[in-house]
Amino acid sequence: MTDTTKPRLPLARRRLLGGGATALAAAALPLAKGRAAGFPERPVRLLVGYTPGGQTDIFARGLAERLGAELGQPVVIENRPGAGSSVAVSEVARARPDGYTLMFINPSGFAIHPQVAARPSYDPLKDLAPIAMVANTPVTVVAGPGFTGGDVRGLIAQARANPGALAYGSAGAGTVTQLGMELFLQKAGGLQLVHVPYRGAALVAQDLLAGRIPLMVDAFATMVEQHRSGTVRMLCVLAQERVAAAPDVPTAIESGVPDAIADVYNAVVAPAATPAPAIETLSAAIRRVTASDSYRAFLANYGAAAGGQMTAAELTTYLHNDFRRWTPVIRATGLRIE
Repeated sequence: MTDTTKPRLPLARRRLLGGGATALAAAALPLAKGRAAGFPERPVRLLVGYTPGGQTDIFARGLAERLGAELGQPVVIENRPGAGSSVAVSEVARARPDGYTLMFINPSGFAIHPQVAARPSYDPLKDLAPIAMVANTPVTVVAGPGFTGGDVRGLIAQARANPGALAYGSAGAGTVTQLGMELFLQKAGGLQLVHVPYRGAALVAQDLLAGRIPLMVDAFATMVEQHRSGTVRMLCVLAQERVAAAPDVPTAIESGVPDAIADVYNAVVAPAATPAPAIETLSAAIRRVTASDSYRAFLANYGAAAGGQMTAAELTTYLHNDFRRWTPVIRATGLRIE
């Protein structure tokens, strides 16, 4: 039964109130968008695929402090070492795409491991969303107390006289530093050295200093302080030119190894499908950090350069091209990780 005791509102007023409700709903939309634009509203995780102390970890910590100030929220470093950083990359690729889980990646995790692993756990071209480039530094060949060859030419002479007798360590199988060394060995005439993979650069350096391994290959930034102190010797850098932070170290090209060029970039990526507004917020904030005098001076002290001002779209193109650049090198080495 219809209740006839309640007065009915005039049709015009009912329409007015209905329109008011619609207007209120519409007015709420910018508020919701405002909340999204308020990203981030809690701490951001930045995963590093290596143990503390290596280049990637050092640069990530230098970025995290400054980026936290830009975002107004802490950026927390989490080290997840293993398998050429692929353990960390896999975690990020599977993470919720909300902008709160990021990866401080290098070529090992993005371009190399997925191409050498027999069963890669992620596809970097599909599973990751590039955000911003941070830094770049060359690969370097380093000698410890156990190396008696003197310089690059001495290394080449020893390797030719006793194929397979010399060993070198790296931060892991399928890393850009290992591939850089393999490129160096190819360009030096097909030299044969034994590769000893470790779970991080700091562990290799410990054995190098103890004389348990004569040579290692790593990013320039990781070893420059120890080279300056005289505890190790960087034999060469795999770069077009000498690095200003250690001008006494020749390039491999100068030392008679043509076209031996390999570098290590560091970039920030997120899971694919991360919302575009979150990516743009992060990208803009990171670019402000890398453009700052403070961060540029921090990188320069390690012989590294800031990564420039690439947008997220430009970085995507760069990383995909770098992925393809390493493909023929990987095929030439026959490297495969089960």
